Amino acid sequence: MNVDLRIFDYSLEPLRRLRQWQLDALHARLARMQRQIDQAQRAQVELCAERDKQSQELVQALTQRFDVAQHAGALQWLMFAQARILAGEKVLADLQEARVALQVQCIEQQKKVDIIEAHRDDCVAQFIHVEAGKQASEADRDWLSRQPLARDIRGLSSGEMS
Repeated sequence: MNVDLRIFDYSLEPLRRLRQWQLDALHARLARMQRQIDQAQRAQVELCAERDKQSQELVQALTQRFDVAQHAGALQWLMFAQARILAGEKVLADLQEARVALQVQCIEQQKKVDIIEAHRDDCVAQFIHVEAGKQASEADRDWLSRQPLARDIRGLSSGEMS
């Protein structure tokens, strides 16, 4: 027997949708957070590459001729670059920590969604069971109501033949 689920009404549907919406919002925040982490990582790679390049150029300049003013300026720039790299690492660590916290929130929200989905599935199964019972009872009543008519038809058929 097929049960028409279009008539099924889940009373907690608004709550289910709310929890799913909250989960979707958390996933969107997590995606934005991951983009920020990716950007911070790219910036770190670029800063490190630039620092390394400038460091190499400083070493080459020192081997060719030593200029105190140029050397002091280059060292100051390298210190500034290193400070930016350290600050970037701190920002990156903070972003990664925030991502972990957001992942925990996603897991907790997913559990809430799973609980209500399981409840909905149980309600659907119960609805199907009840509706199937109703359909079976209705089919039985229909069959029983046709029995006297079937006997009358068989009786007429056998009586007409004789």
